[in-house]
Amino acid sequence: MSTPAANEQLRAARLLRWYPRVWRERYGAEFTELLTAELIEQPRSWRRTIDVARSGLLARLTAAGATGTALEPAAQVQASLAI
Repeated sequence: MSTPAANEQLRAARLLRWYPRVWRERYGAEFTELLTAELIEQPRSWRRTIDVARSGLLARLTAAGATGTALEPAAQVQASLAI
């Protein structure tokens, strides 16, 4: 039998998939911990889910160089090829 905290940790890990791998490697553990605590406190929130997804997609676009954020020249070339 799984605990509520374990269920919320799994939900947080699924939401974290919206973010790029590099971002998850750097911030994933802390973000998962914060998100898990929020999910335990307030289990249902479509606004939170939309916000996490939106922010994750923005992080992916930024990592790909699609948001106009300044990247190093080599990263700009790689981003333009990826897009």
